[in-house]
Amino acid sequence: MAKKRAVKRKSESNVKSESDDEDATDYEVLKIVDVRYTKSDKREFLIRWKNYSPKQDSWEPEENLSCDELISKFLEEQEKRSKEPAKQLRKKPAVVKRFASPGHRRSKRTGSNRKNYIEAEDGDED
Repeated sequence: MAKKRAVKRKSESNVKSESDDEDATDYEVLKIVDVRYTKSDKREFLIRWKNYSPKQDSWEPEENLSCDELISKFLEEQEKRSKEPAKQLRKKPAVVKRFASPGHRRSKRTGSNRKNYIEAEDGDED
C-alpha cells in the first residue's frame, strides 16, 4: 500500500529557514473530511492530519496532495451520497379510521353525551 503523504506549506509569516527544502514538510494524511471548489474551479480538500487534532484540519489544494487513492475513494463516496434520496424530515401521519359515528361524542369533562341544540322556529311571525 502506498504511503499517504501530502505537502503542507508553512505560512508566509513563519521565519524563513536556511534552505528551501526545509520549507516544505511532509505530513501524513489520516483522512479527507470535505471538499470545496474555489472561484477558479480548483478543488480544495479539508484534510485531517495523522497525529494531529481535528482543530488542526486544514484546506489544501489538490496540487499539494500526493494521496491519490484517498482522493478517489473520497470522491466516490461523495458521489454515492449525492445519488441517495434525501431523507424525509417528518413522516406523514398515519390515517386513523374511527368506528364510532361522529355525532355521538362524549364530553371529556363530564363524560356525558354532547348536547345538540336545535333552533326552534318562532310561531309569532305575523
